[in-house]
Amino acid sequence: MRYLLLYLLLSMVQVTFSQKSVVDSLYSRLENNPQEDSMRVRILLQLCWHESTSYPEKHKELAEEAIKISKQINYQSGEAAGIRSIGIYHMNKGEYDKATKQVYEALQLFEKVPDLKGVGNCYQTLGSIHRQRADLEKSKEYYGKAIEVYKKINSEKDMAGTLNSLGVLHISFSKFDEALAYINSSLEIRKKITDRYGLSQSYTNMAIIYTNQKKYKEALDSFEKNLPLVEEMGDKQLIAVTLDGMGHLYTLTGDYAKAEASLSKALALAKEMGFKRTIEVAYSKLTQLEEARGRYKEAMVYSNLAYQYLDSAYSEESAAQIAEAETRYETEKKNQTIAVLARDNRIQQLRTDIWVAACILITGISIGVYFFQRYRESNKRRILNLKIDNLIAQRNELSEKYKGVLATGVDRNADSYDQSLLKKSLDIIEANMSNPLFGVDQMADAMGMSRASLHRKLKAITGFPPSEFIRNIRLRKAAALLSIQADSVTQIGIAVGFEDQSYFSKSFKKEFGVPPSQYVQATRLVETLQ
Repeated sequence: MRYLLLYLLLSMVQVTFSQKSVVDSLYSRLENNPQEDSMRVRILLQLCWHESTSYPEKHKELAEEAIKISKQINYQSGEAAGIRSIGIYHMNKGEYDKATKQVYEALQLFEKVPDLKGVGNCYQTLGSIHRQRADLEKSKEYYGKAIEVYKKINSEKDMAGTLNSLGVLHISFSKFDEALAYINSSLEIRKKITDRYGLSQSYTNMAIIYTNQKKYKEALDSFEKNLPLVEEMGDKQLIAVTLDGMGHLYTLTGDYAKAEASLSKALALAKEMGFKRTIEVAYSKLTQLEEARGRYKEAMVYSNLAYQYLDSAYSEESAAQIAEAETRYETEKKNQTIAVLARDNRIQQLRTDIWVAACILITGISIGVYFFQRYRESNKRRILNLKIDNLIAQRNELSEKYKGVLATGVDRNADSYDQSLLKKSLDIIEANMSNPLFGVDQMADAMGMSRASLHRKLKAITGFPPSEFIRNIRLRKAAALLSIQADSVTQIGIAVGFEDQSYFSKSFKKEFGVPPSQYVQATRLVETLQ
């Protein structure tokens, strides 16, 4: 599951970079179309979609301008689309009542025009709002209405996207058979219209479903179908990530030779293109492969390399984000200055005044961005430190295992017994994940052991007493669900056995350095793939 989340996040990064040129082109078109007409409204609405998760306040600003112009020129479809965008802004902030009100207002306008595509889009958004509210039936109802509208206007791409959303909805409720049926329906449409990125998304969702069902061969088959697709698209990062996924599943199924071949190809391609996060994932998977083989020395080497690339990728990403934010602000101020000068007769005097004002404003914005980035860096660093601690602990563990094997030549039967006991412990915790009353006593009974014996053995294997071990597994399950936005924060807390949401938030922040709501915000862009 951890790898599939990384696959989604890496795919998200690739889509983000590929969209950057589109966003730049749209801003250029907006600058070249200053007149307040329907064309400017359409450009503003396209920018709303691209900025919705990266720059939510900019998204709201663009939508409000689109609404204002649409009212002036009596462009009702544009006004309705802008209002729907404001609803999406509130949805992304978790303000569901405000979001619902805005989308219903947009729906009424679209019905009045009439604009059936807009009507379908509103139903689709209402489905997403109720999905985030963890209301399965309401979400299904609105997604179903959207599909009916898209059928009427023969909008197959939108219909496939909504079916995919229904699949993701059922994944979040662990209804994997229903989810698979929706994903397959979406897949058939995407095959028909040759939507290659949509197909890749569908195959990825199928891999998630099969992995949750522990059907590793079927999950592997999904990746094998995805590989020629991403190769045809020429998306080298997705090729490398897909090879990583295949290699990981080959490891799980015990086909170590194929695992090594796939992971080596992924690593070579990632190094060729300089994809440092993909390189780190490849080294992590090679670490797991060598540990599965019992080759602890090689595993330790790969673990060290994964750590080095993780740190390097983090530093470069932070610098790139700061540079992008600064460039965006400077570009916007330059455009505003040029527009003012073009309308003023006293060009020379005003140029001096405006540049002074602009410099002061840019300085103020830069200071704000600096402190904002420092705040983000502080949160990110805490998360990174946890990852580093895990890697260091893994290396220490591998070192001890390797040292023991070489020095004593002891048979690994004891190790196998520990692994068996640990696997049984994980299975029992997973089976009782949503039970808030499940604790050490219940776990000892299920293991067929006394409480004291369970404490002694589990502490020796994991370094944690049983109570901390159970809580750690619950919190990591919550993090996995939050990363794919499987549900609302409240519902995810309940799903992993926390009835007290305050205690859940406090425990989650202690484990990962940020509260669940901020962890969700870090993965919002995944929605762009659905």
